[in-house]
Amino acid sequence: MKNEKYLILGLAVALCACEGDRPDSIDFIQIDGKDTADIELPVEGGEASFSISATGYWTIADDGQSWYTYSPQNGGEGDAVITVSAEEFDVFSSASASRIGFLTFSCGSYTKKVAVIQSGAGASVEPTDQTVAVRAYGGEISVEVPSGVAYTVSIPTAAQSWVSCTARESGLMTLWFEQNQTSDYRTAEIIVNSTSGQEIASVTVKQSWRNIEPSEMLIEEIYFTGTPLPSTGVPNGKNKDQYFLLTNNTDETLYADRLLIIESKNANAGKTWKEFLDPIIDDYCEAGAVMCIPGTGQDVPVLPGESLIIASNAINYREGYTQGNSDFMIEINPDGIDLSQADFEWYTQSTNSTIDIDIPEVPNVEMWYCYSLSIFILHDRGFQSYAIATPPAEVTQESFLADYSWENADYISHSLAGDFEMTLTDAYKVPNSWVIDAVMCTVPSINQTRQFSTTLDAGYTYASPQNIDADSQRYGLSVRRRTDPSTGRLIDTNNSTNDFTPNSIPSLK
Repeated sequence: MKNEKYLILGLAVALCACEGDRPDSIDFIQIDGKDTADIELPVEGGEASFSISATGYWTIADDGQSWYTYSPQNGGEGDAVITVSAEEFDVFSSASASRIGFLTFSCGSYTKKVAVIQSGAGASVEPTDQTVAVRAYGGEISVEVPSGVAYTVSIPTAAQSWVSCTARESGLMTLWFEQNQTSDYRTAEIIVNSTSGQEIASVTVKQSWRNIEPSEMLIEEIYFTGTPLPSTGVPNGKNKDQYFLLTNNTDETLYADRLLIIESKNANAGKTWKEFLDPIIDDYCEAGAVMCIPGTGQDVPVLPGESLIIASNAINYREGYTQGNSDFMIEINPDGIDLSQADFEWYTQSTNSTIDIDIPEVPNVEMWYCYSLSIFILHDRGFQSYAIATPPAEVTQESFLADYSWENADYISHSLAGDFEMTLTDAYKVPNSWVIDAVMCTVPSINQTRQFSTTLDAGYTYASPQNIDADSQRYGLSVRRRTDPSTGRLIDTNNSTNDFTPNSIPSLK
């Protein structure tokens, strides 16, 4: 294309030269003070103006092409300003990276041909360098490149199976990314060259193996204590109003498909606690229950600043609930939480006579694993900790249960009766690398151990105004993440002591 432009320019000069020397006549035209000139227009469209000086009446004739316009088309003796305009030249749909037209100026017996050139072939631009982050689900992404230049896109051979260029236009190229179904990030450097061979852009693309990165989606609130019934002063024993509030802390839409919600296996407070002989805390989160939000990639959008409500039962506790017979009844609680607008609820397929309630109008999370044989209830004194995590696309419920068992781990049970060496059962582990947020809940005065690494949460939060075990004042209180007043964003320092307000009024109250 570089040679093509030189050929066009040479042709324009040759045509002007063929007019011969200016005849011995007082009729002549000068363009910007010169006898010969070309008019160059930017490839993205625009106009160019120049002055002429004539000794008499003059006219301009074009070559019949419609891609450019000019004004005025004639004038009289003296000076005048001519403006030539053109729309954007789509060099990517054209057989050539340049186009040329000719204007013929006449004044008496004197004529002059001037070339009008619009070219994207030989433009010289300052190369750009940028990095583009892509989520695991992939899809179409537009990337800015220098405008006004015809270009080619070079993608490394090793990356051509998962990234391709699907469209090019001035200043913008469109890339398509396949879904990343591996457990690794993948990276490629895409080189953009002008058609004359100059590198004009380097674009490093980095595709994640997950759709949500750490701290983008946060546990904003956990309501585990439940609302006391006026008749008893304590919550419903089997079907408490409990919930998680998971919030998008970014300025873009996130997709919560396959997001795991994890409850720790072991209590971290109280009179009995476990000391593991081969601790896993530096690499894994212990898990006694693992729930998964259903979806295949982009089925569960969460808008910026919006939240998902994951409820124990998606009902209005102020109205109670009856399904069929008294075995499926939840007592009216005038102080309870309205969870009827929950996005999901957790449901346990009971294997004994204690039956969980399933609300058909609200989808269930997938229960990948649960220690309970009947109803799964959050520890209402706050002895358990919670995390959310994103597993790689290749991990299914079946492969998780097969590959991430934590059974048969040896530990010492410390109790009032003494210390006893025992073996763990009914437990799983989740890699720390999957975790995007974690919250340690406890009762500070009786805390004995940690379930999660301090790299995930260096502090703790609680719902116990008296800071004692079985605190009767804990009911109706939650733990809520603080908001930065200067940004409106949730605070996340990976330290729940700093990030959370303990003993909070539930946000859904």
